[in-house]
Amino acid sequence: MPGYFTRKASNLMQQFHLFRRFRLAMVLLASTLSVVTMYHAAPSRAAALSGTTLSVYFGYAEDKETNTPVPGTFPSPWAGAPNVAFLGGPVVGQTACGALPQCYDAGAIRLDNPGPSAVTVSNVTVDMHSAIPGGKVFSLWGSFTVPAGQSVILTEDPPGNNPGYDNFDTSGYPANNCTPVTVQPTVKLTINGVVSTIVDSHHVLDTGGIDVGYCKPKRNESIQWQAAGTLDVNAPIPPPPGWNGADIGNPPLPGSDSYANGVWTVAGSGRDIGGTADQFHLAWQTLPGDGGISARVVTEANTNSRARAGVMLRQSTDPGAPFYAMLVTPQRGIFVLRRATQGGGVSTVASLPGTTPIFVQVSRSGNTYTAAMSNDGVTWTVVPGSSSTMTMPGAVLAGLAVTSHTLTQVNTATFDQVALH
Repeated sequence: MPGYFTRKASNLMQQFHLFRRFRLAMVLLASTLSVVTMYHAAPSRAAALSGTTLSVYFGYAEDKETNTPVPGTFPSPWAGAPNVAFLGGPVVGQTACGALPQCYDAGAIRLDNPGPSAVTVSNVTVDMHSAIPGGKVFSLWGSFTVPAGQSVILTEDPPGNNPGYDNFDTSGYPANNCTPVTVQPTVKLTINGVVSTIVDSHHVLDTGGIDVGYCKPKRNESIQWQAAGTLDVNAPIPPPPGWNGADIGNPPLPGSDSYANGVWTVAGSGRDIGGTADQFHLAWQTLPGDGGISARVVTEANTNSRARAGVMLRQSTDPGAPFYAMLVTPQRGIFVLRRATQGGGVSTVASLPGTTPIFVQVSRSGNTYTAAMSNDGVTWTVVPGSSSTMTMPGAVLAGLAVTSHTLTQVNTATFDQVALH
C-alpha cells in the first residue's frame, strides 16, 4: 500500500507540473496573439481608427541642393507608394536640382482614410503666416476623394495646377527668414460643407519657423511625416439658424427640405419655375441688402429633362414674385432666369452647357444682378451675359430652389457648401 500512495503522489505531482506548463504555454500564446493582434490593429496608417475619421499628417520633402536627405527624413510613403493617390509633381530641369533631373522642395499634407467609405474633400487651404508680411495662403488641389483604406498626399505642382516651379515651398513664407516665426501654420479642410482647421503646432510645414534651406548652415529641409490630428467627418451638424422652407404656388405633390452633415436635401414638384407664376419648393434665408448665395448642386433627380435645381434671390413667396436665379437641369444645361416684375413673364438671361455637380452663385449689388459658376468653389467665373438690372427693393429671400417640371413626380436635389455672402 505504501507503494501505491507513493505512485499516486508521484502521478499527482506530474499532473501538477504538466498543468503549470500548460498554463505557462497558454499565457505565452495569449501574449503572442495579443502582440500580433495589436500589430495588425494599429499599423502606421492608423487603421485602428473608425470609419468616421481622417488622419492628418504634415511633412516636408526636399531632394534638391542637398541631393541625399538624412536617411529617414524624406517623407515616406511618397509618390508611387501602394494605396496612395499623389496630388503633386516634381520640378523638372531646375538648376537647383543639381545632378538630379527632377526634384522636390515642398511642404506636404497626407490624409489617411482607414474606414470603409470614401471621403470627399471639397477644398483645402493652407495659411502660411498670412497674418505677417511675406506670408501666403495656398489653395492648389480643388476637390478630391480619399478612397476607403487609402491615402492622399497633397504637395507642390499638382495635376492641373503645375506652373513648373515649386508652388508649395512652404518654408519660404516669409522668404529667407532666419528668426523663428511663432505663428503656427494652419490647414483648413472642407468636408460635407463643414470647415475644419488643423494647426501645425510642430511647425513642420514651415521647417521650424525658419527657412532652413537658406539660413546658415544651409541644411536639407526634409521632415518625415508627423501626426497632426484627426477629423470626425460624420460629426452631426446643427441646422443653420434662420432658414425656412415652403412650397411656392401650391404644387400638386408636397415638397420638403432637410439638413444633415452639411448637406441640404430639397424636394419639389410643380409645373415649372417659369411663366407668370411658379410651382416649386424653396428653402431660404433672408438677405437684408447686397450680397448673394452660392452652393454646389451635387445631385438632381431626372424627373424631366427640364427639371431645375439651383440658387435664387426672390422678392417673396408669392408665386408671381420677381426673382433672379441660376438653375441646373439634368439634360438641358444651366440657365440664368429672371422675372423682372410682379406677375410678369420669366425670361432667360443666359444659358450654358453643364449639369450636376456644379457650383452656382447669384448676387446683387444695388439693382444689378449677376450669376457665376465654379468647378471647385474657390475660383468663380461670371457667366457671360448674366448681368441684369431689375428692382427688388429691401430684403429678399436667398435660397435653394427645386422643381420637377412635372405634376406627377417630385424632384429631389442635394446641395452642399451653401453660403450667404
